[in-house]
Amino acid sequence: MKKVICIFCNQEKEKAKEHIWPKWLQIRIGGSTKGVFAGTHAKLGVIPISERISSGENLVLGTVCKDCNNGWMEKLESEFRPLLDVLLKKSDKILLNKKDSIILSHWAFKTACVINKGSNFHQIIPNEHFKYFYDNKKLPQNVIVEIGKLGNSGDETLAWRQGKIQFIISPSSESMIYANIAQNSYIISMQINTLLIRVAYWPLKISHYNKSDEDKKKIKRIWPINNKIDFNKIIESDNLDIFSMSVHIVIKNS
Repeated sequence: MKKVICIFCNQEKEKAKEHIWPKWLQIRIGGSTKGVFAGTHAKLGVIPISERISSGENLVLGTVCKDCNNGWMEKLESEFRPLLDVLLKKSDKILLNKKDSIILSHWAFKTACVINKGSNFHQIIPNEHFKYFYDNKKLPQNVIVEIGKLGNSGDETLAWRQGKIQFIISPSSESMIYANIAQNSYIISMQINTLLIRVAYWPLKISHYNKSDEDKKKIKRIWPINNKIDFNKIIESDNLDIFSMSVHIVIKNS
């Protein structure tokens, strides 16, 4: 048996074949694991740096151990699956409670970790975030998870975008300082049919994060936990690229 140092538990154990898009999800969305999926690393949300296109069967990560893959990760998939079915339904009333938000945000962060580690781009989620998530069963400090939705338009059903936070408004005298801080940020957005999810990290306190009034109608925070969310009231975003790039960090004068 081949062993690896697992990216989550940091122990040398038997290697698993971890699919970046879980096989059940590929079948749920595309009908099989033979579909072709694209993942893009983008600057300013829309300018491609590189792209990975692969079949779902071959889109795998080899640095997860079987204990993690068949244990807590499998449990998380089983909790997320019925929640996804609800979110993809055309229902007049879909309310997300605290438990729903925890499950969705944990699944999103786990998947963001696997996407970044398994893609053809430098690692933007630090190793300590993987280990913190595994040890504490909660997201690292200053990580935000948000959701949105699309209409029925669009060709991609499973896709991702990843990069660093680009939009920073700060006092001109401190612009270089915050530009350097931004190098340690990350944002990974996912499209699952009409569901949009993004995981964003800014190294400073959450209070520095800001959204425009228009974004507040299209994007709802689920972590840190918000109040109950009426999913039906979320205004549809135009596409994954626009959803991905609408993260703004506003640094106010003290």
